[in-house]
Amino acid sequence: TDGRGGAAIMTNGQNGGELASEICVSLAAAYGWKECAPEVRTALTLTPERAAQFAGDYIVKVSGQPDVTVTITPEGEKLWIEAAPRMSRQRFYVVSETQAFAIGGPVLGYTTDKDGKPQSIEVARGIFAIRKS
Repeated sequence: TDGRGGAAIMTNGQNGGELASEICVSLAAAYGWKECAPEVRTALTLTPERAAQFAGDYIVKVSGQPDVTVTITPEGEKLWIEAAPRMSRQRFYVVSETQAFAIGGPVLGYTTDKDGKPQSIEVARGIFAIRKS
């Protein structure tokens, strides 16, 4: 790619697409390729008070599927997100007053109440986890 070379990546097994993506990103970094280069994102620095506003359980309801609980836990100014057993605990980054992401995922939206406390978090395009009362 970029006219300087390329790679064919083959996998066999579950999560092969994720592995191929990781390999492609590593090759892009090593060879300066624009294709597969990781997106650089800048997260906001949260105060512990702001991080605490995100804390809680959020419920994902999808027709015909069991409910999934997404838990956000603050530790100082850092946020962690988990949806056991589907998603292990990982850092959760806020990039604006309406957007956030977890490593390896797209930037997704969230909504807040009038006091700025998150009420729903987009966990996949068009699928929202709603704050549990």
